[in-house]
Amino acid sequence: LKRGTADKAVLFFGKNKVRYKDFDWRYIQTRHFDIYFYEDAYPTAKFAAEVMESAYVEISRELNYRLTRRVPVFLYNSHNDFQQTNITFGLLPEGVGGFTEAFKSRIVVPHNGSYEELRHVLHHELTHAVVFDLIFGGSSLSSLLSRQRLFNVPLWYSEGYAEYSSRHGWDYWSDMFVRDATINGYLTPPRYLFNFLAYKQGQAMVKYIVDTYGEEKLGEILHKGRLLLSMDKALKAAIGKTEQELFEEFAREMKRRYWPEIARRKEPDEIGKPLTRARKDGSFFNEKPVFRPDGESIAFFTDKSDYTEIWLVSARTGKKIRTLVKAERSGDLESLHSYVSGMSFSPDGDSMVFVAKSGGKEALVFVDVNKGKIYRKHRLDFYNIISPEWSPDGRMVAFSALEGHKRDLFVYDLQTGRIRKLTDDRFDDVEPSWTPDSRRLVFSSDRPHPEPSALDATGRPYADPGAVRPGDFDYGNYNLFQIEVSSGRITPVLVGPGPNRYPQVSPDGKTVAFISSRNGIDNIYIGFLDTVRYYAITDILSGVTELSWAPDGKRIVFSAFNRGAFDIFVMKDLSPVGDSGILAPTDFVLGKYDRRPVPGPSAETVETDTTTTAAGAETAAADTTAGTDSTVAAVTADSATAVSSTDSTIAAGEPSEIEPDTSVAGIVGDDFVFMADQDSADALDSLMELVPYTDDFRTTSKVEEPAVFDSIPPKLPSGEYKINRYKVRLTPDFIGGGF
Repeated sequence: LKRGTADKAVLFFGKNKVRYKDFDWRYIQTRHFDIYFYEDAYPTAKFAAEVMESAYVEISRELNYRLTRRVPVFLYNSHNDFQQTNITFGLLPEGVGGFTEAFKSRIVVPHNGSYEELRHVLHHELTHAVVFDLIFGGSSLSSLLSRQRLFNVPLWYSEGYAEYSSRHGWDYWSDMFVRDATINGYLTPPRYLFNFLAYKQGQAMVKYIVDTYGEEKLGEILHKGRLLLSMDKALKAAIGKTEQELFEEFAREMKRRYWPEIARRKEPDEIGKPLTRARKDGSFFNEKPVFRPDGESIAFFTDKSDYTEIWLVSARTGKKIRTLVKAERSGDLESLHSYVSGMSFSPDGDSMVFVAKSGGKEALVFVDVNKGKIYRKHRLDFYNIISPEWSPDGRMVAFSALEGHKRDLFVYDLQTGRIRKLTDDRFDDVEPSWTPDSRRLVFSSDRPHPEPSALDATGRPYADPGAVRPGDFDYGNYNLFQIEVSSGRITPVLVGPGPNRYPQVSPDGKTVAFISSRNGIDNIYIGFLDTVRYYAITDILSGVTELSWAPDGKRIVFSAFNRGAFDIFVMKDLSPVGDSGILAPTDFVLGKYDRRPVPGPSAETVETDTTTTAAGAETAAADTTAGTDSTVAAVTADSATAVSSTDSTIAAGEPSEIEPDTSVAGIVGDDFVFMADQDSADALDSLMELVPYTDDFRTTSKVEEPAVFDSIPPKLPSGEYKINRYKVRLTPDFIGGGF
């Protein structure tokens, strides 16, 4: 209460969750899930239905457990809408991608436009719902009051298993975090493991348990925990190790795995001048750097003040010139979307455009760089906006935006205020970059590309053979494309196998710098726009996140994960590294982190008319480019056997046709594929095995699903789901007793 006279007393309530609109909820039902959506998100709900049922098969197999009740899933059309949810009363910051509340196992997830990210988050959150059901049982009074509710699953195991399952074992992004933590000495004992490291180190520890003791231990540890009420005791009973003993064994294995990388690759500060030093100045997040057109200064996002801000610093010394934007202090600039969106200077360098959440809506915000004052704000009716790029002629701003259930490219005319849509499809079109003539944009998209991914079928360097992408279209494999702004004609950019992201056209328009993880680490590559030629210019230990060309084309500023945080670096040497621009693959890409035998890659050298590459040098066996027909030899990490692109290339714009593999769990087309093998008599037999049922984990019993799962009507004759109106049902969140 502010001191003063009674009639002037003001009560301050602190931060409040603001709801900007009403949500008219509908829902569809599958066998195990009620999926809620609103407005035009029915296609997203259908996608979620296939993802959830397919993910449940994998989770049920991994934990050897069946759900006892239906799981509600709430889909929000954007992160802005997601932040308004009242399913939790807590404020949801920008970095939260979804949550599952324990009492009713309600899963709440926003859609940002990337269907691969939506798939991952839905699968991740479903693991929590299944674990809650396993640990806490059904909603009966007896289970709520029983001592089984006292087992608290540690964060490292809860989030680590969620990432292990949703990433299908391991992925290059997690590899980056654990490699950096191991080399720089901040692997953390489980009892002190919190924040984002708990997700990544936890994932590595869960995978270590699976590789060392067997996947069946995942569910056994949880069942033991229900009985013994302690993670230490549960681990001791299941694998014969306490948490500390497991950590020491795990940390020793990580050192054997990652320390040899020190001799093979370089730290970011060995190849570029650091402009920020997060470990010293107390910041964590310094990202999305961009050169000012004068080449003397750089703008980037930073959290050094504990708020997200945009700073302008010297490109030579890193000394702060001024703070351009302060956010998160009012409803006018609630968020800068710094985790996902960058910024761009006008051609004269006097103005800058960025994206902000303003008054509950997405807005293009224009700031006077010299004065540090916002002079223009244009609120737009999109669910989200990212990656604004000012055209070299100064007349347009290109950006990527989520409209409905699709994220496409748009152009905003600064003179007329009109917005024109450039792409209109279900694929994720992001990160546009102008060519110098302002006639074309180079962008990243997961639409079909003639060059197949250098990674496995899931778009990652290495994953479990059972990993599939449920849904009715191909998604998640990103590569580079060009689009003519006037005609909308899209052509692929041939810069080698993906995933390739974050393209930045050079000032002279001849090349494009981009980030690729084809060797298992995000590195900077340069590709030529008029020929099939490309090479790596970095070979670092951690990973690059974003980049920007200097106006003279002789320097590149980039952000990199380094010693547990994100820092900004400027590099001058843009010459090829590795073996003539080809990088040696990580052991992860080669499949050496799994305990099953993997055939070694061929040592054959393939000659082409544009470049010579050693098979096995960069893409889990070969990064071989051909000049005229653009064929690329790729190797799946599961077999490390070269596969000619003539068998797997998909022409741009053509639909993908994949033969269903009945040896894995997932969904192909409109059909669920639950079979463990082709000899299964019933598609659900793999889920009806004998599973541990009693607290002593010794007695087994055939577990039948509750009748509630049999009461859901089938799809309509058209193949669509019946859409139901939301009805309020009052049920208790928690029942407690005076014990």
